[in-house]
Amino acid sequence: MIKFIATDIDGTLANDKREIHKSVFSTIDYLRSKNIKFCASSGRQYLSLKNTFEGYTDDMVFIAENGAYVVHNGQEIYSNSLEKELWQKIVQSIINDGFGKPILCCKNYVYVEEKGNDDIIKILGDENFNYKMKFIDSLLNVDDDILKISVNYNGFDTDEAFKILNEKFGSVVDIAGSGFGWIDITNKGVSKGTAIKKVFEKFGIVRNEALAFGDNFNDIEMFKEVHYSYAMKNASDEVKKFANYVTDYDNNECGVVKTIESFIEKGVI
Repeated sequence: MIKFIATDIDGTLANDKREIHKSVFSTIDYLRSKNIKFCASSGRQYLSLKNTFEGYTDDMVFIAENGAYVVHNGQEIYSNSLEKELWQKIVQSIINDGFGKPILCCKNYVYVEEKGNDDIIKILGDENFNYKMKFIDSLLNVDDDILKISVNYNGFDTDEAFKILNEKFGSVVDIAGSGFGWIDITNKGVSKGTAIKKVFEKFGIVRNEALAFGDNFNDIEMFKEVHYSYAMKNASDEVKKFANYVTDYDNNECGVVKTIESFIEKGVI
């Protein structure tokens, strides 16, 4: 029987307008009635995810910041922060390169340099994200626990950006594309997969009792930890190679909900 369902948000649970269909919330209610834990697993910040699922967060698990921060019922299960000297070195390098715009992600805020970042501020402040932001003159002066560096490469080839970052820092940090022109940087070993293992340890869940849905490269490690790993129909062929299954419907067709409904029809949920 299924005990745990994790899903990525953007490009997976949400449609291309970053909207979540009302059927998702009724599904969460149903799963809760069956004592099945529902998990939002995303590169987004925790408070943004919590706001998205307002009114449905009881017993939900939140894997935020690509696995660097895990929360259940308001209680931290796991977190993993970058060393200050390391993240400062990476941020300075990105600034020197001149074609990426970094932000710093923490447990309660994302730090943004206000000057020259109107486009990023608009994205993060959108009602479908509603990020909690703090503005600062220089990211290098932030005094907080940094879970993740996110870099926006809008207008620049993200494959090339990934190559540059990987050549410089791939030996000391994990670097993953998270879609929509963003690349995320975390400590080595931090991933949605590592986060799911922490959740499994806490609640006594095994891989054959879990589903996971995703569409992008930052979902691959999550796929590896569950038997019922589903790449979305709209995912790239490269991402689909890492999943055991592919959904029959894409993110604009409520593919996650429809797949869960198929499990309900089979009587395993």
